[in-house]
Amino acid sequence: MPSYMFQYAGQCLGDLVESGAMLSADTEADIRPLDVVSVILKQALDGPFSELVNSLGMGGHAGVVKVLLDAREMEGETVYIVGQLNPPCLSPIPAGAIEAMHKVDGASLVDGPLGAHDQAAMKLLLQFAGKGKAVAPINPDYVSSWPATTFQELSP
Repeated sequence: MPSYMFQYAGQCLGDLVESGAMLSADTEADIRPLDVVSVILKQALDGPFSELVNSLGMGGHAGVVKVLLDAREMEGETVYIVGQLNPPCLSPIPAGAIEAMHKVDGASLVDGPLGAHDQAAMKLLLQFAGKGKAVAPINPDYVSSWPATTFQELSP
């Protein structure tokens, strides 16, 4: 199983993943709705995601850890709907803006321990979750080599 380790930083996944936790991303595993994913956005110096990418990362790169909710076709392109628990919100990310997306091992809303606030947030997110349709990882050969605010790469 090709994978890489990184350290999660943040509170956006509530009780599901503790800030500072060491996580492993499987670069070849299929991703199901409610799985936690690492999403590496493409370098964006201009375009609709440039402000997001540049605010999260350095040198035009950004990595985020979110919950995959669904994948939908819009105007001929797959758009991945990802969410977070704290605060509960959604982000539609077109495939063209994603450098890589991989499943985080052992982290899913399906079996994660959630407190009352996270359970309320999950109820909101579930309205946007797909019906069990798995998606393939994006760019399984990709190993990040850039610094960003939410990824501290430790090993390829």
